[in-house]
Amino acid sequence: MNTYGFNQRFIDDIYYLLSCNAKTREQPNSYEFNEENAPPEAIESDLKAYSESLKTGANYGQHASLESWISMDAQGNPRDVYPNVVNHHQKVLDVVKDLQPETICELGAGVGQVSKWVHKICPSSKLTCVESGDKHYPQMLENFGERSDVLPPDIKVNANTIQHSIHDLKGIIEDNSQELVYTCTVMMHLPYMVACATACEIDRICSKYVLHVENKNDKINCIVPGDTNTLGAYSAGPNMNNLPIDYRRIYDRLGYECLIYEEAPDPYAPCEYIYFLARKK
Repeated sequence: MNTYGFNQRFIDDIYYLLSCNAKTREQPNSYEFNEENAPPEAIESDLKAYSESLKTGANYGQHASLESWISMDAQGNPRDVYPNVVNHHQKVLDVVKDLQPETICELGAGVGQVSKWVHKICPSSKLTCVESGDKHYPQMLENFGERSDVLPPDIKVNANTIQHSIHDLKGIIEDNSQELVYTCTVMMHLPYMVACATACEIDRICSKYVLHVENKNDKINCIVPGDTNTLGAYSAGPNMNNLPIDYRRIYDRLGYECLIYEEAPDPYAPCEYIYFLARKK
């Protein structure tokens, strides 16, 4: 099977790891995958479709400018402005402040807004920010440098910035090189199969801690499957790529100890977030 650059551990244990999906209202039991309901040719087709979509930028919405990252409330006032950030952003900052890791990597960093806050509270850490968007990446460079005054705090950030997809960082980020790897509202947008593969890639680069702050995808499904829908035609259950990931289950199988698992309401939408922190055994 052509793996299209996806994490090799994911490919080697694919059915074991794909069976780490979370329960939802529509799917009351986690779904077990095998060669019958997810044939290798269907998996390969979806891996190829996702890889091709990255080349064209399909199904990847992007902010038009650095200013468009300023979130507004119903009255037109800025909200989620540092240091008064929403709970799911504050959770990242609380974990970083508590752990004080020497190396930190944010995957799917966008414009680097959260990474900038992380740098503010932990300036001695070596920071790596990965973002694939052809608009978001240069906006991150602006935010960290010449236009740092647009998004508070107004500080320059000396980070290792990488423009690349987060599911495949071979040859770009070394094995076990990042003490803390985190995502904040990123995994929730990935097709389920890609999210599982990304968890394996996180495991490869992580030396100690993994943190995810993500929508549960059980009430409001944020996943953007794009063209990766082949498996929906084969599976006797739900379309695989619309399933939410069970973070506790997949990281247990990857060899981690769960330190924090909390659910908290979204401040603006009728759904919940997951706060998940795990330590590598």
